[in-house]
Amino acid sequence: PCIPAAEAAEYTFGRCSVFAEAMHQLQGLESVALLATRFDPGADGTERGADGYVHSFVLHPDGMGEDSWGKADVRAIAHRFGVLEFRLSREAHGRVVKNLQRNSPELYEAAFDKAKELIQTYRQQ
Repeated sequence: PCIPAAEAAEYTFGRCSVFAEAMHQLQGLESVALLATRFDPGADGTERGADGYVHSFVLHPDGMGEDSWGKADVRAIAHRFGVLEFRLSREAHGRVVKNLQRNSPELYEAAFDKAKELIQTYRQQ
């Protein structure tokens, strides 16, 4: 991971969109949602939104993705969640962020501030 493993895990499920927004703000990278269209048969229990939302991360200009576990091929990120086929969506990511900000504004702000601190402390520029 690009940050300590315990924090990387915290920003993998439920707070990945917050981490992506912090990366966007600090690094200017594009935040996107991973929308699954087909899962590995063994990934039936993977949490997902009605639109297939599974995870958020940022895209680098070279096409690689980056989340709290560091920079990786987008297919490798998808594979971590048992996703075989997917599409990426800026709009879906934005909806997830707005929902979190509306439903849990204090928790969102605390997680966002912590993500920025972790990125500034540990991530290689």
